[in-house]
Amino acid sequence: MTDFCGDLTLTRLAEEVRGIVVETLKQVDVRGVVARHVACDGEVLRLGKESVAVGELDELLVVAVGKAALPMFEAAREALAGVPIRAVVATNQAGEVEGATVMQGSHPLPDAASFQAAVSILALLREVTSRTAVLFLISGGASAMVEAPLDSRISLEDTAAFYQALIGSGLAIAQMNALRKHFSAVKGGRLAEAARAARMQYTMLISDVPAGMPDAIGSGPSLPDSTTLADCRGLLPRVEGLPASVAEFFRGPLCVETPKPGDGCFARAHWDVVLSSEHLAAAAAKAARTAGFRVEIDNGCDEWEYRDAGRYLLDHG
Repeated sequence: MTDFCGDLTLTRLAEEVRGIVVETLKQVDVRGVVARHVACDGEVLRLGKESVAVGELDELLVVAVGKAALPMFEAAREALAGVPIRAVVATNQAGEVEGATVMQGSHPLPDAASFQAAVSILALLREVTSRTAVLFLISGGASAMVEAPLDSRISLEDTAAFYQALIGSGLAIAQMNALRKHFSAVKGGRLAEAARAARMQYTMLISDVPAGMPDAIGSGPSLPDSTTLADCRGLLPRVEGLPASVAEFFRGPLCVETPKPGDGCFARAHWDVVLSSEHLAAAAAKAARTAGFRVEIDNGCDEWEYRDAGRYLLDHG
């Protein structure tokens, strides 16, 4: 990775690396990143690249879901001081925050709180009008923390067993989430569909999936779905141990297609991946170059079987 001079001692090298890490973490701080994408000057509300006059709105509804939901919401609330906000925050961390209903869901398997979070979020979004703006804050882990099967007869136990079967299936994350999207009332764009009447929607995404898959982050609750029922039917035979109720659902009439690009519910919807492994690598590379290192970023083993990835990294490190 580097051609640093041979007279650098291990102590000096450790100091250089520590400095690179510290600078990298500053650049990818969740709160700072969120604050750069939303703002309000009292007259105009800006969400990403879109804006709307505050006078045209009655309120902003915020749905924050995932491992980073609490700091994302807190940063957004601070940046949007003065805007009337109602919010639901679903995360796997315990905590309370002013201005939001906080629900502690489970990860990696959904639990009763995950089901209740889905009920609360859908109820909130079904109140939107043309004088409502909606801000979705989605980060890794969101799939398990908010869940509601399209078939309400499927139990929590069977839903958790479905998730466990996916985890053990060997499927890539986008493939697992394709199945979750079509199983769920809150994934695969269905939150955007519930908020169809809103004046505008904006989704801020913190990614834990490979680049180029924004709708796989948290199973894409507010984005158009790039996967299909045909994809799901091709993947199901690779998932062992599916509960009978889930297998029957995927064969039955309640398993319907998710909203796709061009669907009207996305006509006033916008989204940005504001933080990802690519952002992290770029920030680290910049800090390392500033410190005098030669840098090469290699993502060649993304989503490989872990033994193959290990051998590749050892051979190319």
